[in-house]
Amino acid sequence: MNKLNLLVFCLLLVSVTPCVSVWAQSLTINYSGVVFDNDDHRDTYTEEMLMIAEHLGVLDLKAIITTYQHSEYPEFVKGREEIQQKAKQAGLQVDYALFSGTNKTLAVPSSRKIEDTRPLDIDGSRFIVSEAKKASSELPLAILTGGQLTSVANAYLMDSTIADRVIVLGLFGAPKIDYNANLDAWAWTIILAKLKIVSFKFREDNGDFGQAFLQMPSVPKDRLKEVLPLNTFTQWMIDKRHPSQEVLQRDGDGNALATLLSSQYITRYRRWSFQKIDPENHHPIMVLDPEGKVYQILDADKEIGTEAYWQLLNAYAKEE
Repeated sequence: MNKLNLLVFCLLLVSVTPCVSVWAQSLTINYSGVVFDNDDHRDTYTEEMLMIAEHLGVLDLKAIITTYQHSEYPEFVKGREEIQQKAKQAGLQVDYALFSGTNKTLAVPSSRKIEDTRPLDIDGSRFIVSEAKKASSELPLAILTGGQLTSVANAYLMDSTIADRVIVLGLFGAPKIDYNANLDAWAWTIILAKLKIVSFKFREDNGDFGQAFLQMPSVPKDRLKEVLPLNTFTQWMIDKRHPSQEVLQRDGDGNALATLLSSQYITRYRRWSFQKIDPENHHPIMVLDPEGKVYQILDADKEIGTEAYWQLLNAYAKEE
């Protein structure tokens, strides 16, 4: 964008944010393979959609990791094993690694320096390192997250040379913290300081759901029943629901995957760079920067994300 076009854009853009840092345009993410790191397996469709995409050859799913610090952690690990079994029983050609990840969090070192953080013994983190070393800055390993960020930050602690070879996309705040990030706030600080990030905020400061988060792909149960052939895997998709939530009709962790599936999904974003760590709360202090590595997604096109999902589901249905 030249200076004249930038001036016109700034005059037309209605925003209280400095116009040099807000871009109303699409976002293309180039990547090699995909790792998915999440907590609950019952309340989203992201991993099933990743498995279908892997089966169809749309992307290369390298691994799924479970990271969660609370008591349900063993249930989530076992649930992912069962989903993988159902997929293979149904004939899906999937060859991704499955890791239990961790139910621990990173400890803030007394020095408050990232490089002094003691890494945890996490098999999923070691796998991220090994796969990132096969990637490049031009085609990084895409890490999709829907929960706490411990396993991802831990991979950086194990080998800091992977910093330019990964990109982390997920449901966590940037530049301010929110629910998922707060499950391991030091891990969140590490990834914002050191890695390339695409962030969808779960909740705004006033408590409302994030605008971009609300543009998650729609996956209505009735449409699944109508389109999908019945087998062990698709029956699981149709039946799945979180026991304490409403019937699952959308993919609550699907914004990151939709970003990979369509370069037109993101419609507005802001970029930030890490400046320093706040000595009071150990959170990152970020500054607006049109060249920054942290992409704060402000809005997206729900119809485009939904269409990308259903192209996969229809392609799988036709194959059956």
